[in-house]
Amino acid sequence: MSRRPKPKYDDKFRASAIVMLQAAGYPENQYKLEEVARNLKVPGRTLRRWFNGTSNPPPDDIVRQGKRELTTIFEDVARRYLEHILRIDIMDETSSRDAIIVAATAIDKLQLLEGKATERVELLTPEERVTRIAELFDAARTRRDRQTTGDQPTRLPA
Repeated sequence: MSRRPKPKYDDKFRASAIVMLQAAGYPENQYKLEEVARNLKVPGRTLRRWFNGTSNPPPDDIVRQGKRELTTIFEDVARRYLEHILRIDIMDETSSRDAIIVAATAIDKLQLLEGKATERVELLTPEERVTRIAELFDAARTRRDRQTTGDQPTRLPA
């Protein structure tokens, strides 16, 4: 029984795979590695090694070029769909919701390619959380007092 020869992947293919991983949100989202590997029909382990630079990584200049090309595509998609949203004669044909989803997705992918955050997560210590909740309750009491007393806030007992 003969073994199949190992596939050969050129620099451009490996670079494109790395860019696809980044656009998908890897390494923050570990599940994206297997998803991209499946789509490209490349073993996940191979893809991980290319990404980490431990086995035959693509040249950095080709990866940067691939990122620039994909960034240009996403910028163009986002710009076109945002322009589409603003055209009154087109709004009847495509829902604004769909156009916004496409534009937002393109912008999200741009953020990932540029290494920027796509969400904002604020971590607070338990003490900071209690302080913040107390501030919110105080602000709510103040607003309620202003509404009921005609802009003369009075403090309720805590």
